[in-house]
Amino acid sequence: MRLYWRSLKSVGYRQRIHERFGQVPARKDDSPLLWVHAVSVGETIAATPLIQQWQAQHPDWRICVTTTTPTGSDRVRAAFGDSVLHYYLPYDVPSFIQRFIRRLKPSALVIMETELWPNLLAICSEESIPSILANGRMSERSMQGYRKLGSLTRPMFEQLRVISAQSTVDASRFVALGAPDAHVVTTGSIKFDVSISDEVLDRRDALAQQLHIAGRKVCVFASTHPGEDEQLLPLIQQLYAADKRFLAVIVPRHPERFDAVVGLCQQQAVSAIRVTDKRPVSASTVVVVGDTMGDMLALYGLADAAFIGGSLIDHGGHNFLEAAAWGIPIFSGKHVFNFQSVADALVKAEGMTLVQDANALQTLLGSWLVEPRPWIQTGEAARQVLDENRGALDRLMAILESALIDQHAVAEAKS
Repeated sequence: MRLYWRSLKSVGYRQRIHERFGQVPARKDDSPLLWVHAVSVGETIAATPLIQQWQAQHPDWRICVTTTTPTGSDRVRAAFGDSVLHYYLPYDVPSFIQRFIRRLKPSALVIMETELWPNLLAICSEESIPSILANGRMSERSMQGYRKLGSLTRPMFEQLRVISAQSTVDASRFVALGAPDAHVVTTGSIKFDVSISDEVLDRRDALAQQLHIAGRKVCVFASTHPGEDEQLLPLIQQLYAADKRFLAVIVPRHPERFDAVVGLCQQQAVSAIRVTDKRPVSASTVVVVGDTMGDMLALYGLADAAFIGGSLIDHGGHNFLEAAAWGIPIFSGKHVFNFQSVADALVKAEGMTLVQDANALQTLLGSWLVEPRPWIQTGEAARQVLDENRGALDRLMAILESALIDQHAVAEAKS
């Protein structure tokens, strides 16, 4: 019933329901298998370079990627096609998890960021399947929530073989929640290892040709949520009224909201087109709605500035580093607790500007429109922060090599 209710907004929740009960095909071969769990789109994007590098260095290993959301599932398919196994993560009920593990036969589990489930980790521990938390982050709010359920969650943190934390603050919070100090390593965020591939450049060029945005001053409003778009559209209208070169590209966080954002534009008499309309903007176009999956990095490539959503409301923000990779000015609301360490680094280097509310954002974007040259330096500062913090992926790969390859060799020797 819960899945049916969610499917009213996203039909994907009504599909492949059997996987959520652990009903997947039994794997026929006995090759080692790395199981990577990435709950949704953001975690899947973060996991992509890790998976690609593991595939390149260990072609004898199979990989299975599980997600929880249909959007995460779509991202896995787009990124990897049939080169990986892919299923929805079963509900955290012992019989479902046991059935899934029995049929999948994983050699190890890598969980991205903070998607932790007590039965999942307990059963992996019982089955001697090492569990590793990769790119781990723990906000103050999340830590307090885990503490309230300490008797349930403390064993969960103890059962993790390795916790690869994004920052020393994250690491200390994992230890405070019960993780053995010797199991926690600070590696930095692998999101700093974002790269702009030739494929992304080609997609950026194709979008630029389709939209014909030459001469427009483009600001991408990325990963927006309900309650934000309603605040953003009035300021977008006023910025366009002040300078007809201004063009906003709004990319809602969840695809089920594409239609809703188009509807908001219609309600507020804001001239808008969709990317999927496959037609150019006109002089009167104020908003382009980014209604495609997997194009975020390419859309940033069209932009002269970016606002990162989930931050004007109390959601906690989203990944700033894809925008930083393009060296453009970055703006965000004050609610950034999900990416606090990254936000702190960018703000300290003057590579990102935080605003208290939509009015302050309008003032800053107005300043940027009138005189963009001073803001070029902030974009370069953001890119420098990105470059200075690269390397987390290599450190994480070394941890996985040590924890998994050696263990697998021992297990094969015993067998």
